[in-house]
Amino acid sequence: MLSKTTELCKFTLPIHTTISSLLKSFFTPNNDDLYQSKLGDNVFWSFMCAKRVIDFIGRLEVIEESEEEVIIKVTEINDSTIITPNVFPNISDKSVLRLRIQNGIISLKPLELDQTSFTFYAKIDLEEVKCTLSHNDDTVNSSGRDDSDIHVNNVISVNPKDDSRLGIDKSRIFTKIGQLFYQRFEQEAVIDRRKTLDFISKIPDATKLTDPEKILIMEWIDLNEKIGFKGKRVVGSANDKVEKFTYKEGGMVWGVSVAQIDAPAVTLFASLWVLDTYEKRKQNKDMRIRHIVPNIDGTRGLQYSCSVSLPGGFQDRLFSGWLTWARRTNKDGRATYIIAITPIEEYCGTKYRIEGAEDFMGATSKGVYVIREITENTCEWTRVQNVDLKLTSIPVSILEFYTVNELNWANDVQEKYKRNNKDVDRERVESIAELMIACRNKPLMKDQASVYKRCVMLLGDKNSQNEWHDLEDSSCPDVTMTMKYFPLKRGERSVAIEKGVGVVDCSVEEVVAWQMDYCSNAKMLIHKEEGHPARLELRKKARVNENSYATVKKFPFTLHNREFVFRQFWKSEPGKAVIALESISDAVDYGTSLRKTRGFVRSLWQVEELPTRGGIKQCRVTFVTQLDAGGFIPTWVVNKQVPSQLKVVQEAINGFKQDKQIDTASVSNLATYMKDHWQDQTYSAEEDALLQRARLKFEDSLRNKHWKKLKSPDPFVTMDSTMYEDRGNFASIAIGRTSTIVDATPEECAALEYAKDTRERMQRHYNPFGIGSKMLKLNEHSLIYHVIYEISERISPREWLTKFVWKMEDGGNTIVICFEDVDHDDFPVGAGKGYVRASSSGFMRYTRLPTKLPGSIPQTSITYYQQVDLKGYLPTFFIKIKIIKQLSHLSAMRKKFDRSLEIDAGRRAELVKRIKESPKSGPAPLTQVATMFTSRHHCERPTRSFGLADSIVEHGHIGGNTWGKTTLVFRAEIEEVSAFFWDFGSRANIEISCDVHRYAPAEILSNNFNFTQITKRTHKLASAHHAHHRDRLYETTMTLDVIDEDTIVILVSPHQCTELEPAQINSNESGLSRDRKTIIAETLTLTLRKIKYDTTAIPARETTAIRISRLGKRTKVEYATHLDLGISVSGLASKHTVERRLEEVAEASIYFQRLVPLKQYDHDDGQALGHDLLWKAHSSKARVERFKEVLKKNSALKELETIHPWFEVMMTSALRGSLSMNRVVKTKLACVNLKEAAQIGRNLVPSLKSKKLIDAGVDQWRVQNRPVKELMEERTWFQPMTVVLGKGIVKSAAWGLLWRVTIGALMSVGDLATDILVLKQFWDEGEKMSTYRNLTLASLVASFGLQLVLVSIQNRHKGLFRISMEAFIVIVGLKPSVDAYRVATGAVQESRTQFDPMMEMTFTKGIELFTESIPGMLIQSSAILSTLETVNEQVSNLAYISILTSMLTTGFTAATLSYDFDTDPKRRAKNSEFYGYVPDSAKKRTVLFFTMINLSAVQVLIKSMFITTLAFKNFSYAWLYLGADMFFYLAVKVLRRDFAYWPQLYGLTGFAVACLGRVATKLVADFTSCFQFRHPYEVGGLPFTLNMLTPLIGMLALLALLEEDAMNAETLEFLNTLTFVAGLALICLLVTFLLLIEKDYLKTFFSLKTGSQLTVTMFLEGDDVSKAGAVTTNKAHLEPILGKIEVWIKTGWKKWEEEKPDWFNDTWKANLPKELIPEKLQEGLSPAATPQQPQKKLEAPIKAPIPLVVKGTSAVFRRKITQVKIAPALPSGSKTLSGEQEQIDVEEFKREMRRRGSVSM
Repeated sequence: MLSKTTELCKFTLPIHTTISSLLKSFFTPNNDDLYQSKLGDNVFWSFMCAKRVIDFIGRLEVIEESEEEVIIKVTEINDSTIITPNVFPNISDKSVLRLRIQNGIISLKPLELDQTSFTFYAKIDLEEVKCTLSHNDDTVNSSGRDDSDIHVNNVISVNPKDDSRLGIDKSRIFTKIGQLFYQRFEQEAVIDRRKTLDFISKIPDATKLTDPEKILIMEWIDLNEKIGFKGKRVVGSANDKVEKFTYKEGGMVWGVSVAQIDAPAVTLFASLWVLDTYEKRKQNKDMRIRHIVPNIDGTRGLQYSCSVSLPGGFQDRLFSGWLTWARRTNKDGRATYIIAITPIEEYCGTKYRIEGAEDFMGATSKGVYVIREITENTCEWTRVQNVDLKLTSIPVSILEFYTVNELNWANDVQEKYKRNNKDVDRERVESIAELMIACRNKPLMKDQASVYKRCVMLLGDKNSQNEWHDLEDSSCPDVTMTMKYFPLKRGERSVAIEKGVGVVDCSVEEVVAWQMDYCSNAKMLIHKEEGHPARLELRKKARVNENSYATVKKFPFTLHNREFVFRQFWKSEPGKAVIALESISDAVDYGTSLRKTRGFVRSLWQVEELPTRGGIKQCRVTFVTQLDAGGFIPTWVVNKQVPSQLKVVQEAINGFKQDKQIDTASVSNLATYMKDHWQDQTYSAEEDALLQRARLKFEDSLRNKHWKKLKSPDPFVTMDSTMYEDRGNFASIAIGRTSTIVDATPEECAALEYAKDTRERMQRHYNPFGIGSKMLKLNEHSLIYHVIYEISERISPREWLTKFVWKMEDGGNTIVICFEDVDHDDFPVGAGKGYVRASSSGFMRYTRLPTKLPGSIPQTSITYYQQVDLKGYLPTFFIKIKIIKQLSHLSAMRKKFDRSLEIDAGRRAELVKRIKESPKSGPAPLTQVATMFTSRHHCERPTRSFGLADSIVEHGHIGGNTWGKTTLVFRAEIEEVSAFFWDFGSRANIEISCDVHRYAPAEILSNNFNFTQITKRTHKLASAHHAHHRDRLYETTMTLDVIDEDTIVILVSPHQCTELEPAQINSNESGLSRDRKTIIAETLTLTLRKIKYDTTAIPARETTAIRISRLGKRTKVEYATHLDLGISVSGLASKHTVERRLEEVAEASIYFQRLVPLKQYDHDDGQALGHDLLWKAHSSKARVERFKEVLKKNSALKELETIHPWFEVMMTSALRGSLSMNRVVKTKLACVNLKEAAQIGRNLVPSLKSKKLIDAGVDQWRVQNRPVKELMEERTWFQPMTVVLGKGIVKSAAWGLLWRVTIGALMSVGDLATDILVLKQFWDEGEKMSTYRNLTLASLVASFGLQLVLVSIQNRHKGLFRISMEAFIVIVGLKPSVDAYRVATGAVQESRTQFDPMMEMTFTKGIELFTESIPGMLIQSSAILSTLETVNEQVSNLAYISILTSMLTTGFTAATLSYDFDTDPKRRAKNSEFYGYVPDSAKKRTVLFFTMINLSAVQVLIKSMFITTLAFKNFSYAWLYLGADMFFYLAVKVLRRDFAYWPQLYGLTGFAVACLGRVATKLVADFTSCFQFRHPYEVGGLPFTLNMLTPLIGMLALLALLEEDAMNAETLEFLNTLTFVAGLALICLLVTFLLLIEKDYLKTFFSLKTGSQLTVTMFLEGDDVSKAGAVTTNKAHLEPILGKIEVWIKTGWKKWEEEKPDWFNDTWKANLPKELIPEKLQEGLSPAATPQQPQKKLEAPIKAPIPLVVKGTSAVFRRKITQVKIAPALPSGSKTLSGEQEQIDVEEFKREMRRRGSVSM
């Protein structure tokens, strides 16, 4: 029962959907902020309000339904036995407020624009319900909410008089329901768009204008014409797309803005007129009054009232205006819309009273908006408006400032509608071109005709053509430039006339329109980028064909800028047009004073139509100009700038360039001609002889020639060559041969080769070594081709002049093209420039192949011969390089016509059909291959594993026995993936493999459902040390079994000869089961057989199992392989080979990923794409090259590049990873240009560097750059892709590392040099300095000794020679420099070394710190004090230099260590509570780093002087101080149970490491103030801070004591001065440091937290990354939380195996204490990941066949074979052989081989 004070509540809201949709939502379960579900016949609502959970259980019943209204009755259900869902499990308060409703009625009424009026009124009350949560771990649903139940155990009625106890208002709860329904259907932007479109549709039927409205419109049009040309330009608008002016008249200030808007005129007009929109409500939400009365008195006008707040204590103003509009049609047929604004007082009709107006002072506004249509999608908006704030005492300057500020609204509107600049410019060009066509043959006005006549005179007459001189400019390759000089006359300026001629791929009208649009978006952008001050169109009453412009060009700082004001007009006739341009004398207002000098220009454009080429219109442009920059600039300087004036022709060519379309059309036309007219060709005797000579020379005489195979860059193209006139290492004549199959017709291939004048070929020729190229067409089947190349810098350029002839043969199925040298009068030898005439001839045969491919794809077999004689004695290797380059164009042709995707897809489609129809085999094959997926001992992750692959490989054994496994998820259906692996001969499989050759598989078909085939492949063997290995030949049997609908298994096993038993999979050992006889028989058979495919390959064995499982629309692939390569292979080579085999699986996954279309990309695809872009790309250059490669092959990226052409520029800038300034880009996504795209890409690195987490850095990049934000909203996959890329960039980045390691190396070498010099000085001074000499020598010896120990440990597996080389580097003192070079160049850790280069450098620095810097400081400080105490002794400058060097070296080393540790992203993610004090700002970081250097340097100075001064007073005092300090420190560590060091070392070793670590870190921290050692695992926060101040305090106290003793005054003064300066510097630096660091980390400097407490905190409060780092520390730190760790591991292990976070790897698993892992989880661990598991020594000898190949008759062994015991695995059920039988003597085997024939390894 409800209480007597129950409230009656009501709300009404518009819902942005129809009644039917809203009604349906009442009865449909929903999981948004208003949770809805059905409990039987009842509904359940649950939502949050004021941080409390509100729910309602009731029944909704429709009691009335009609078109005008739907009424729903709401009745509550008060039943405490009902169990309700737990919707908000994260709320700590497990009580809810039950909403009680009585007499509830919902009324739904239709509104316009498909909206619904939602009215809800009812009597409500609240009850507090206490709940007991019944929770289950498996009840979290997909939305993240908990589906466990709430059992109601107590209901407490709430006293309505005491609602404050609940802290919430009832009406607020009730209204929240309406708000949640509004949010569910909210689409305010859609409603606004509907309103605008609705108004536009009603414009033709609008109410006619009344007489007052007409008068008002006319008045304001006149005002626009009056003010628009009289205003003063606003400063800064001369170079802006929005022109702004102010006009003062009678104490009033008018504002004028003229803006080009990239929207239809009617759209802009409607958006300005329709004021009652959600968008404008939000924009004006601060207005206290905003009232709109449309259609006042039945007119089209409206009354608009709004309030404005004024600063400075002025009373707020209220504007009330009368607005009306009109539409007019211009002479050109385009529309103009006018909106007139005037005070409501001038309206003579009804004036509506505004409630609350009495609180405001009245103000008025007058103005007019004119929207003139320019093109269908662009318009010009002119706004003239005045505001009268009724302020009598306000200065006019303030009003002007207010007016100028209001004019910025035009910029906002322009930005709102801004579209892509190219699209807008193209529309404007098309509009002007249409106008030109309509105005053809119209005569010029009289003044225009005179200007045109003067401009034509620039061309001169026919007799003056010889006066033009050629110019060259590499920036304008498509423009022929000439210049005409005039003789200088006394007292006159003589400026040359320049002319440029080029061909543009467009119509005559388009190129003229392009030039006439002088202030286009593209031109304005270039103008601003070049830094020119102004460029604008003059607001004059221009003619249809004329415009006037003004521009100010930037000149060098010593000269004034140059101003050019000119008019240009056009004249159009059919097939041609002209533009005349000449300077005018008009004064121009730029809004500010510019330091400028006016120049003069006169130009003429002549545009003539040319015949179309490939259906593309073309025209010839002749541009002639004469420009005088004015002022006192020498004429020759002006003339020197001529090429820059003619670049406008090249810009026009580039703007309309259609090279690809023209080339495609030209080649297609030529191919069609060859096909249709080959029988019409008549060949001369000379041409037939040329064909016969070429055929005889290349096809007949070279058949028996010895050809040497060349390395082809394309696996589908074979290349070989032979040499003529071979003279050892020198040869001049070479013949190359290449062959391939192209997916095109012979005509298409021959036409592409024969067409020498295509633009693509010309671009390839000139980039980078081409000098000239020209073609002379003789007839339809022959031509002469002249080409010049610069083959090398030190070799003279070569020219070739050849004649090409093509001919169709074999009834139209074969085309031959031949060429040879020829002489022609038009091409003199040497081209008149001394070039060497080289010789070349060739023969090409294009043969049509039968069409057997799916889709009837044509194919052509191409064989290409070419002989090249470069004339001269050139090295043979140089000739080979040139031959490969010449032959590579056939690979380019193959790729151009490549249709591999279609071909492979067709083959897979047939296989997919067979697989789907294949009967199920059952689980038997699964059992057979199960052991292949069992992890072996001694496994590790591959060094080059794909990011998404879960891979492990077995350490390779000598003998080539190795195993590997990988698991990947493919973006394809299971049948598609299975067909891919089965299609052994597919192009994709060939391309992703590293096979030397792959032979067509022989499929064994007993029926259509049997999947068995025999495959052969010759594989290039990988080498660990770049050695040469012989190729391996695999002959295997491949079977495919369909287990069930979701599982398919493919098994690859060695194929045996008929006399050999088939291989079996051993269930216990990794390898193949072979007994002694089998090994001998098999090896002899394979070596004695005639291997017709490749006589150099060694037989090898392969067993591979592929288990393929369905995962929804994706597929999981588990791939395991065992390779037996032979005993002559090293373990590392075996490992690399199996890693490469696993990489083929990753390449297959990438292949399918690249086929996914853009519209299907999702979050997982984004991550996969990110890993694809990073794979094998460990440097910035490699990442960029990888991206370009992926861009060519990935269908989604290619589609995105088409939508956003700047995408490639943005990504390449981002992937370079260069650190630069972060400049925010706010341009819309559709309007980004290439420069902005590059800046957006460069902004990624600063964003990543400024944040502790990669995700946060990417999010900052998104927020700061509007295009990125819009792109991520448009493409959901882009953000996860960027996160993956960010991790890769950060991982390999060395931001600031290069200069830090370089400076550190130089300082270390300098410190060593000064130490040696000081040692020499001590030595020269004899016995009095013997102690210091011996100590210095001991420190240097200790430094060198420890460094030698370090390099020995680092390279102990690399051999004695490598250790000797590294030791030599140490001895000569170059170890720091070599380490710095390795780190700076990004060197990675070599195999069989202990540390990566960065860690090795860190150890070296530590050794220098312990043995050189700190001891050197103590020794030299003591020496200086001793010298000062000696009478008549002076301290040498070398001593001061040495101590200064040691200080800076120590400071730099300590600062670098602290800085690098704190800024490491991994450490910040792992322990964000400690790491992160270095600020994000680049400037602050730099200052902080130098502060840390000086702070550590001063600290080591003070500490050293304190110790030496104390020792000077009494040597025992120094030892007593150091000992007491260390004892107190260690005692505190022991008492606080913090003595155990963090590494996982225990027993005596752990105790020794703890003692050494604690003592070492304490000493380093005391002397250097290295901030890393404030870590709780090291010294700790407060002890570290106290130790920083202790030396200074101790030094001050010591000096006070020393004053009482007898001491040299000079020494005492020196110590006092030094202490004062150093102490002051220390305090200042420390304060600066504390001010610069992030304030949240100040607590770490005063923390008393121990290492154990930090570990517990990291685990209890951190995320999984922190927890993972915490649990791998010393077990002494984990004792308080062992139980929680075990629970965490148990509950999260399965999730981690699925998600595979970066930290969840074998190293982490191995570092886990074994007792923390449950036994059932330990069973699933690979041997490599088993914690603390000792490795067992291999008991079984290596098992491998002896890969011997019989070759020739003599026994030649390339490698000596020692006796190897081979223990073959036994087949299941075999008896154990005796020891003698198990051991096979290799010598016995060799004797058997010699008896049969000679042996070659």
